[in-house]
Amino acid sequence: MNRFPKKVRLCTKDQIKNVFDKRKKITQNSIAVFFCGNELGHPRLGIVITKKNVSLSVQRNKIKRIVREGFRINQDSIKGFDVVVFPYKGSEKITNKELRLCLEKLWIKLATYSQ
Repeated sequence: MNRFPKKVRLCTKDQIKNVFDKRKKITQNSIAVFFCGNELGHPRLGIVITKKNVSLSVQRNKIKRIVREGFRINQDSIKGFDVVVFPYKGSEKITNKELRLCLEKLWIKLATYSQ
């Protein structure tokens, strides 16, 4: 079973800022994934959701849960990357199913970069 332990999280502002500074980005609908390589041999995930883009906390938490679930399932195929998921305005209107499909496409795109 894939879990979400602390070693696969981007926990500090500096770690997240480092990923944004590298500026490699892929997008799908209203979700952007910023990424950069790491030397750890396993991926790490950060989620940045601003109140300006997704105003209700219920919606922000829903997006975070779905992103973490997709990451846990796909982390074996995206080894060696630090990943930050950044939803844009309008992402709160996406249904759960559409959000999962959108993220699945993003994980597949990211996996092609890791090979």
